[in-house]
Amino acid sequence: MDSSRRAFICLIIYTTAPVSKPVIRNQAEKRSASLRESCSPLCSVENGKDVSLSWYGEKERISSISSSDSSERLYLPLNKTNPNYSTYTCVAANPVSTQTTQLNITELCYNNTGLSSVHCCGSVELVVRLVLSALVVLATISILLYHFTSRSVSDGGLNRKRHH
Repeated sequence: MDSSRRAFICLIIYTTAPVSKPVIRNQAEKRSASLRESCSPLCSVENGKDVSLSWYGEKERISSISSSDSSERLYLPLNKTNPNYSTYTCVAANPVSTQTTQLNITELCYNNTGLSSVHCCGSVELVVRLVLSALVVLATISILLYHFTSRSVSDGGLNRKRHH
């Protein structure tokens, strides 16, 4: 064995954590009856090494962004929506894993803006509001009936005394 020839192997191992699940929210500040004006979906993910974020409409990739800087969150707005697509998917990926979050454009954009009267609030809240409204109406009617019936009884008693 020749001692002057030595081989050095340098092995560097980079560890990458699995990517976190992307979060979708409506970034629109103003509320409007128009879907175009009131809806601005924004997908974000905790950034890490070699993370990419993409929007898909049905199975077609619409847009994507990637970053090697792992210090800040990664954001990707859904800039244009296709009327033929009702469901969009935000995909976060890195070399280790892939996570997806589904977006139903109607739920995010119409329900959060109050455009749909059926979905303005939860069904329990809706029932509670209806019951409370009915109780207020019944209480008002009861008070009015009591007031007018007691007044007419007392007026009737005075009228009888005057005639005698």
